[in-house]
Formats: sequence, structure tokens, C-alpha cells
Amino acid sequence: MKIISISSAKGGVGKSTLAINLALSMKGKILVCDFDSQASLTDYFLRDTPLDDFINKTSYHFLTGKESAESCILKSDNDSIYIIPASLDLIKIGIEMASDPMGVIRARKRLQALKYDYIIIDTPPGIGFSMRAGLYCSDIILTPIQFDRWTVQGLSMLAEEVEAISEARTAPEIIAVPYMTTEKESIQLQDALSESFNVSKSFIGRKLPIRTAVNKGIPVKDSIKESFQNLSKEIA
Repeated sequence: MKIISISSAKGGVGKSTLAINLALSMKGKILVCDFDSQASLTDYFLRDTPLDDFINKTSYHFLTGKESAESCILKSDNDSIYIIPASLDLIKIGIEMASDPMGVIRARKRLQALKYDYIIIDTPPGIGFSMRAGLYCSDIILTPIQFDRWTVQGLSMLAEEVEAISEARTAPEIIAVPYMTTEKESIQLQDALSESFNVSKSFIGRKLPIRTAVNKGIPVKDSIKESFQNLSKEIA
């Protein structure tokens, strides 16, 4: 089993759309964990599930130890995908867990005990407890990058968080994924960053239907899905 988090210090880079489409492209039994209070993964995979069905058993309850991981898992409409949903309670989790530094360690052990081929975690933007929990739980960290001047700073901030993890366990691998870029921009990012960071050979092109499909709760077109399949094969 591999645990993969989709993380970025910067918001608005396509983190959740990457997490959703990666989950749809992976082979095997998949668990997606929504650690982001914006709940984009939850809205996509549980679009027709009433809030009352899971509001008291979410990633907030799992991360705080109020509920077991198993009790928070719901089946999605996709036969191979299960989900631990998010809720707005995650907004307050940093304050609640400030006095419990072992919380992230327990979360990793509990996820590792589950029987899935892949676990994909969507973390919130910015540095906080939910992001750190996702990073600590992970074997691989995928971070979407775009062709802008904030890319290096965002990667460096993420690398600092991962370096702190290395004091407690083998650090997860960070892989930067060119996202919503042209092929030329993707190559330029690979050339510019490869000496300091791992950059995926796969890239996700500038195709607006990706976000539109996520908002509507439908799969992307096959021509777009191929890009995510290529990425899933690269990290498998």
C-alpha cells in the first residue's frame, strides 16, 4: 500500500482536482481522505449523500481520535473508491490538537493498518495541523506547480516541513507535478527545478474542462484522463 498526499503551501493551484482525478485513475481499491475543510473531495465523491449521514464521522473525528478510521469510511458511487469525508470542524482542529503532538503519529499508524492499495489524502493549503498530518502520513507527496514566480518558494516551504518529518521517520518523497501548464512550460519547469526537486515527467495541460467536470461531479473526458493515468503509472 502507498499513502499519497496532494499538498501545496499555496492555494488555488488545482490540488483537489488533482487528488480527485488521480484517485479515479489509480488501479485497485482506493481510499481518499479529505483533510481540507473546503471539502472538495467530499462534495465530488459524496455529492448525493445527505450531510447527516456523515457529519459526525469525518476526518476531523479521525484525526482527533474521537472515531476510528474504519467508522469514518463511506463507500462512494465508484465501486473501487472509498472516502473519509471532511467537514467545517477541520477549521478548529489546529487549536484542539496543539497540545497533542502524537496525533499525527497515531493517524499514520491507523491508516497503515487499513487494507487498501492506495490512500490519497487531500490536504488544505497553508501550513497547519491538517497539512502536517497529511504529510506525516504519506509515503509520497505530490505538489501541483504552475509556471509562476511563487513556485520555488512554495516548494521550499513544503520541503522544510518534510525535513522536520525526517527527524521522526524516513521522510516521504516530494514530487512536483506541472499542473495546468503547456508542454513547453512543463519542460521549462523540469529544467529549472530538477537540480533541487523531483519533478514528474507527466504534466497536466491547460484544459479548463478539468475544473468544470469536478464542479459538476462527472469524470473528465478520456483525452484528458490520459494525463492523469500517465501520472498514476509514474508514481505507482
